[in-house]
Amino acid sequence: MKFLATRLTPAVRDRYGTDFKIVAVNEGNEPLGFKILIELEKESDYPEAETLPTFERTNDDLELIESIINKKINMHYEKFKESESLLDLPAEETEHQPYCKYCGSKLAEDQTICHVCGKMVI
Repeated sequence: MKFLATRLTPAVRDRYGTDFKIVAVNEGNEPLGFKILIELEKESDYPEAETLPTFERTNDDLELIESIINKKINMHYEKFKESESLLDLPAEETEHQPYCKYCGSKLAEDQTICHVCGKMVI
C-alpha cells in the first residue's frame, strides 16, 4: 500500500490541492478516508443511527452507578493498602538510618551534605 500511496501522491495533490499531508503508513493501517479517496473502499450509508440506552435517573440507574463507584473506591483502597504495606520498614531501621529528603539516599549519622545530590540535609 505504501507504493500505491507514493505513486498516487501527485494525482491526489493535483486533484485536491496541497491541503493534504501525504505520509507513509504501513500496509493495513491506512485510514478509511484514504481508502475511499483512492477508491479501494466504498463510502457506506447508514440508514439509522444506533440508539443506546439512556440515563433516566431512575432508582435502578442511581443504584447501579453507586455500586460501580463503591467497587472502584474499594479496588483503589485495596491497591493503596498493598502498596503501603510494601513500603513499611521495621522501626529500628528508620530510627537509626538518616535519609536525604531530596533524593532518598542513605546518609551517615554526622553527614550534613548529601553525597549523591549535593544538597544540604540539615
